[in-house]
Amino acid sequence: MDFYNIPASRNIYIIDRTRWFSIPQNSTIPVSRLVVSVSQSESRIWVVTYTILVGFVFAAMTRLMAGLVLAYFTLGSSGTRHAMLVAFINTVNSPTTAAKVMFDYFTQSLFSSQRKGKRATDWSALRGSLILFGMTGAMVSGGIITKYLLGGTRLVLFNSASVNPAAIFYPIGIGNYDARTLTGITPEAFRSLKRVRNAAIYQAIGRQEAVKGRLDKRVTVNTTKTFGNHGMEIRFEYHYNLTGFEMGIRDAPQLLYAVSGHCNTAYDGVAQSDNASLANSTKTLVDRYPYFGNTTDANAVVLLEDQFTAPFASVDTDIDPAGLENNKRYGGYRFSITPHTAYRFSKSPNDNDPWYQTEKNPNIGKIWPQSYPYRVKRSRPPLHCTQNDTYSHGGVTVNYITKLDTLPKLKMSFFLSNLVFNREFGSPVFLLLTSNANYAALESSAYFDANQRGFDAQYASIDADLKRLAYTAFIYSREVVRNTVLLYPTLNNEGLKNVAQNGTDKVPDKFADIFLDSPEVAAMDVRVMVATPSVMIILWILVFVWSKMTSSTVCITNHDSQSLHIMRGTALKAVQLYRYLDEEISGTRRWSGRLSETPYIRDLDSEEECGSNAHGDAKTPLLEKQEVSKGGIEVSSMEKEVGFGDLPASTQPQPVERNLEAGINNQPKNNKHSRYIRPKVVLKEKVPPDERKPGWFDRLIWGPIKCLFGRKLEPPGQRKFELIMTQDCIKDPTNPNSDGASPEEGGTGNTHPKNTTSKNDNAIHWKDLRKNV
Repeated sequence: MDFYNIPASRNIYIIDRTRWFSIPQNSTIPVSRLVVSVSQSESRIWVVTYTILVGFVFAAMTRLMAGLVLAYFTLGSSGTRHAMLVAFINTVNSPTTAAKVMFDYFTQSLFSSQRKGKRATDWSALRGSLILFGMTGAMVSGGIITKYLLGGTRLVLFNSASVNPAAIFYPIGIGNYDARTLTGITPEAFRSLKRVRNAAIYQAIGRQEAVKGRLDKRVTVNTTKTFGNHGMEIRFEYHYNLTGFEMGIRDAPQLLYAVSGHCNTAYDGVAQSDNASLANSTKTLVDRYPYFGNTTDANAVVLLEDQFTAPFASVDTDIDPAGLENNKRYGGYRFSITPHTAYRFSKSPNDNDPWYQTEKNPNIGKIWPQSYPYRVKRSRPPLHCTQNDTYSHGGVTVNYITKLDTLPKLKMSFFLSNLVFNREFGSPVFLLLTSNANYAALESSAYFDANQRGFDAQYASIDADLKRLAYTAFIYSREVVRNTVLLYPTLNNEGLKNVAQNGTDKVPDKFADIFLDSPEVAAMDVRVMVATPSVMIILWILVFVWSKMTSSTVCITNHDSQSLHIMRGTALKAVQLYRYLDEEISGTRRWSGRLSETPYIRDLDSEEECGSNAHGDAKTPLLEKQEVSKGGIEVSSMEKEVGFGDLPASTQPQPVERNLEAGINNQPKNNKHSRYIRPKVVLKEKVPPDERKPGWFDRLIWGPIKCLFGRKLEPPGQRKFELIMTQDCIKDPTNPNSDGASPEEGGTGNTHPKNTTSKNDNAIHWKDLRKNV
């Protein structure tokens, strides 16, 4: 709350995951949101939980997207689109990586393609890359934005909670007793009530000083000054309005309470009533203000009694029955403000202010010290005021508090409309302020020195006093509803009955249509809490149904989208591509699980031994300096394997003849090795013409970017390294660094040290590769 700090107490709020309430979201658009309120610490756990659920939502969407691409992405005769689809399928589980790869394909198809020796755009690949980049980019951006909004403003909407009915207390004494006779309330209860009610006023006074900058924009005040026969005359106008949201009314946030009033000085409304026979009495000098026919002492200023106190004001309302009926019929209150400022001794003069105009102190040097040579004149003019209150809702406006029930579609409990509002706004708020705050009601009272019993009139002003009254009235009116929860419950054990209980032993739930703001609670959007897991469940059901529709057990026709999904989804996975490549190069159909995501070798006896076939009687040549056309992968005879960079041929690793001892039934006894497909780096001594020079995109755009990171483009004629797939022997498939030879064969039988290459290790190390590049 922007004007008060709410004390944290779980007993004040309803913090229950099973109870949902409609609470207005903000004052700009006071639309209610269905929320469930929890503690702030619990809300953090909910945010993390729903962020995880959002991750599952996008995981399901990614699977569905991949399924659609598999089934409907056209390949045509474009080799790049084939490779693009393979890259997409193998990176789609990481949309960020897939988006990056598709962007690379986009730049390559746009800048790096050639036709008849000239740069050309591969439009087929370009369209395909844009489609796939758009889909993956949408997944990435959608996931980021959704998680950001969910953790920021969408799940936890605001820090508010509905009030616990047990925390509401409104004393029966307010408005039901005569302050003079204490009818209807015990003296003890009255003193307790006055203490707490005064605290509400003082609290409003303190807050209006702290937030004057904001109040200047909410409360409109205007003072017009003119000079008449009696001195300066003023007209003070004030206006402010409050919404139900600002007042904390949960079910009527769009209710508009508007206050508009004006006050005028009335010099002719003062009568001097002096009694010379009371020469030794303090009641010798009296200024009477017989407004509304009231001539009692309560409507008079006794000068000799007031002169040693701080300035204050009293408010008298129209007590005429005809006037009160006129208020109900036409709206508006008539009241007067009587200043108790006369005869205050002052250090400084004030020449023009209607309430603080000074004269020479006649007692200076006699009974009063020289430091107070001035005195505020007597017969200071009262203010005659008229205030109009209106209540608006649903396009209808009424002008009196008892007509609230006639407003259309107003959802407001009887407790607030007929008890709280009727007692708080049934008379001008200025009356409550002056009768409870006493000396603190006027800003000029701050310049009274109680110890010296003197005043500094030059800083006093009727403008500042009236402005404080208007500002304090706004703050106090704004808090009358919340005070039933935050302030008046302190009177629960002070002998006062709680009118909110409505004659029962507890406050009905329907009377608790109040909400409070607090940093200790969090209101979470019920729609998001229900929709997020619902969407996740629906999407995963679709994923399940889709997986069943595209199951590998159905008949594959090679034409329809269902078959395309099955074939592509299986065949283009990296593990299946490896299985296919291994069988093509080895020429052996030895893999099972050919339509699954986990192909494996079922018959372990089918694995070949290094250097011999299954019977150990034939040697298997290594792929070195020979043409290999099987499986569509060719290795030029001009390519040679590289082991240690540019070492002489004599120091190049050579194949090792492995003699395996035969045991029983002519089966190998030691060091059984299997052939596996693994990548190898080869050095191309002749660079094809189309690869000798970098393209213009690399020279002008990509080249400078690489240079920023200390990398240079490859000069023309530079020898190039190329990655090929080949078949070789390794001792242990789980330990590729083994030298593949036993101690009996001249090997170590151990793994190599880091960054070293054994005599039989034909793969180049990255350290050597960087050195030669």
